[in-house]
Amino acid sequence: MDKIKLKIDGREIQTEKGKTVLEAALENGIDIPVFCYHPCLKSIGACRICLVEIASPRGDQIVPWPKLAVSCATAATEGMEVQTHSEKVVKARQGVLEFILANHPLDCPTCDKGGECPLQDTTFKYGLDFSRFEERKRRFITDENSTFDDLQIGPEVIRNQNRCIHCYRCTRLVQERFFEQDLGHYQRGAFTEILPPPGGEIRNLYSGNVVEYCPVGALTNRDWRYKVRVWKTEEIPTICRYCSDGCNLHVSVFRNKIYRIQANTNWSIDEGLPCDIGRYGYQFAHHDDRLTRPMIRKDDELVECSWNEALTVIKNKIDQTVKSLGSSGVACLVGESLSNEDYYTIGRFFRSVIGTNSIDHRIYRKKKLSFGEDVVKRELCWNKLDIADLEKADQFFILGSDLHAENPITALRVLKAKRFSDARIMLLNPRPTHLNRAADEEHIYSAYSEVFLLQGLVRLIVEKKMYDPDKANIKDDEAKAFLKETADFDFKTVSEKTGIAPVDLETIARSLCEAENTIFISGENVRIHYQRDPILISLYNLAKLTGNLNGDASGILMLGGESNSKGCYLFGMRPDRLPYDKPFEQAEELKSSWGEIATDKPGYDTIDILQKINDEKIECGFLLGLDAADHYPDSEYINNTLSKLDFMVVADLFLTDTARLADVVLPISSHFESDGTFVNWEGVLQKFSKSIKNIGESMPLWEIFSKLSTMFDADFNFKTADDIFRHFAPMLGQESVSRMAAIPKDGLRSEKKIDYPDLGLMAVKYRKPSHEDLPLTALSGNGDHHFSRNFSTRCESLNNFLADPYIAINDKLAEDMTISEGDLIKLENSSGKIVAKALIWQNLPEDVVFVPDNFIEVKVSMIRSKDNDIDKVKMVKM
Repeated sequence: MDKIKLKIDGREIQTEKGKTVLEAALENGIDIPVFCYHPCLKSIGACRICLVEIASPRGDQIVPWPKLAVSCATAATEGMEVQTHSEKVVKARQGVLEFILANHPLDCPTCDKGGECPLQDTTFKYGLDFSRFEERKRRFITDENSTFDDLQIGPEVIRNQNRCIHCYRCTRLVQERFFEQDLGHYQRGAFTEILPPPGGEIRNLYSGNVVEYCPVGALTNRDWRYKVRVWKTEEIPTICRYCSDGCNLHVSVFRNKIYRIQANTNWSIDEGLPCDIGRYGYQFAHHDDRLTRPMIRKDDELVECSWNEALTVIKNKIDQTVKSLGSSGVACLVGESLSNEDYYTIGRFFRSVIGTNSIDHRIYRKKKLSFGEDVVKRELCWNKLDIADLEKADQFFILGSDLHAENPITALRVLKAKRFSDARIMLLNPRPTHLNRAADEEHIYSAYSEVFLLQGLVRLIVEKKMYDPDKANIKDDEAKAFLKETADFDFKTVSEKTGIAPVDLETIARSLCEAENTIFISGENVRIHYQRDPILISLYNLAKLTGNLNGDASGILMLGGESNSKGCYLFGMRPDRLPYDKPFEQAEELKSSWGEIATDKPGYDTIDILQKINDEKIECGFLLGLDAADHYPDSEYINNTLSKLDFMVVADLFLTDTARLADVVLPISSHFESDGTFVNWEGVLQKFSKSIKNIGESMPLWEIFSKLSTMFDADFNFKTADDIFRHFAPMLGQESVSRMAAIPKDGLRSEKKIDYPDLGLMAVKYRKPSHEDLPLTALSGNGDHHFSRNFSTRCESLNNFLADPYIAINDKLAEDMTISEGDLIKLENSSGKIVAKALIWQNLPEDVVFVPDNFIEVKVSMIRSKDNDIDKVKMVKM
């Protein structure tokens, strides 16, 4: 972008053409006070506190502007001269402050914003120590019997309108960036009020940001207010432990307790706009359910014991198992939100100390865990784009993804592209999702008809020659061969199978061909789909046909998973990979530090591990940071299988259903209690810092297995998480990063190949799914303000948004069965049954029910079977 030169306070600086005077000043460390400005929003010049004095070149002269200008809305130009602290500017700012303070209550001692209030700071710098205003201050009274005019306007947001300075940051964030309508400004002038719509609340997924970015104390959080003053807290950087976006956060700690979480802006990832799940989702760390001491089973009961006793029992049992069955008699399953340091240590322990490669994290799929050869050859296993790249696209094709609930920050980037670049959003899902608030098109297809939908679109584009042959690099012979192979996917059949009208199918196809840069995004529905590979290959076909295999504004993203799903893969939590995705053939470089490694053959994956337990070939099982009894998609099978283990070790934060089956339960620390690193879906490695001391006697998993290694005469000598990081740092390919402290603020990014290999069109096969002969298809996902299980539902603030499970049903189905919202209904099949209150969704297909998969009271796994591709149920009104 073109550069321009200008002077600010006599100092010559450079900035990009098109930036405002304020932006030019801030990026060069020059302070200009602001209230209404925020870098994520369009400038409106509402507060006037950023007034500056400007002179511009006119011919050979520098001519002063006749009036002061608002720097946030004035473009910087070549040769401009700006004064930010002249006598005229200071006097103007004092005048602005006097008007603001005319009605602002002087209640700083009781205001929760005290100590971090821009109005307070700016008043100290520019304001006067007296007021000429003698009249009664304007007051918005909410309770005649109270001197506090607080009004709760959402589950976590409290408003005091008397303090509002009408900067409109809150309403602009909600409407401009979040595309929500649950907060607005009503009335006019000095009588303007910030309120939700009549009868409503501010409860959108990003609602906490309006509090953080309010420049005064007009909006406050229930979880923070009146608990501790900000100057008493220590601010410690961390990374969100929920979804795979990898938001950067700040933890506010006082006397070893977390009191709140706020944004720690990383412009390349979160832009300082975390979702409420990350913001309020810290409260599990201090929950009463936390395990604080190890437990061992005695007389069929779990009783507390010392660490030495627990580790000795584990050591002896491993020895017995290896002696009777060999090292293959031991296996390990891990969760997807542990640190990379945990994974590295776990992998080293099981592979080099015990000698088993039976390690896996893929508990969420029923069948076919690994990607097939055709997916691997097309390099669809890795995401080649970054979150920031989404802003460059002009169209999004989002399939099988509740992006808003699965990857909220990625969803915000999609919305940003729509707001500022007019990008189109196409949603294609088996159920409605909340991103439809901003979608240009939303198509609800028949559940599990994705292969018909995608291959039908590819065939339609080829058949009607909508594509550019040169751009798509497709010869006529290849097109004819594809049409012949996909004869069963004719237009009429595809429409019947998907439930999408022919005219809509053609509209989708033409939109894909007309857009310059389209990004294809798949989500959790595809990640767990029984035909995941054919779906990904079909997305590849669409990207190829439409010329979107190359470039940094097009491509294919497969999202979903938890905070360190990518780290699981990179650090060898699979039976056929070593740390940093190395095959066994490259084990030599590890042997120098690890010693001997079991590399003769891959171990068992999750499916095989469970089968070998049933076959009595595996007797000793470790389940680490994973509630398998609740996560695996067949509750009866997983419980019966785990019960057959001769010895089971569970390491977790809570006494989960899996832990109740264990012989030894180890209390592990949360990521707030340890240093470590995560890798987000982009492949960016980011560090988090220890915020609080370990709860009780809990330890991070890396420390547990380091201690255990000494009992096997294989002392890892890991004293800190940084010791482990230094071990695997050379694998990262960044010579300058040898310690955690050297990781850049915005994370460690590795080189990525952007383009996909061009391997031509590939026809895929549709396989008819196995299922029970029942009328309704059961789908699941995240409920409002929740993510996964065991953590978010142990956070009081998140439960204020949604505290109880539900079963969502179609409105017509509810009418036919005389079901009202709130009635108890039962879903059942041969696997089991679940009961919850009914919630009526108007646009949900009649043959689909949706159950949030976050609540331990209603386990969706109870109605799932590993033997069925699709889980069908019948519904009964209780």
